[in-house]
Amino acid sequence: MARALCSGSPAERRQLLPRAREQEELLAPADGTPWLRVHRDGPALSGPQSRALQEALVLSDRAPFAAPSPFAELVLPPQQ
Repeated sequence: MARALCSGSPAERRQLLPRAREQEELLAPADGTPWLRVHRDGPALSGPQSRALQEALVLSDRAPFAAPSPFAELVLPPQQ
C-alpha cells in the first residue's frame, strides 16, 4: 500500500484510501480563510477538540522559529 501511495497519478492515489463521509473546516481567526479540513466518519468535533486545534494555529508576522533539537547528544559508531 505504501508503495502505491508514493507512485501513480494523484487520482490513482486518492482511490487507494477510503473517503470520509463528513468534512469539517476550521477557519483561521485572522481573515476567515479555512486553514484545516477534518475528514471524519464519526461524530462532529466537540468544542474542546475544535478549541485545541484552533489553539495549535499561530499566526504571526515574524519568521517561524527553529524548533530545538530533540537530541541532547548524538552518538555515532566510529568510522571505519
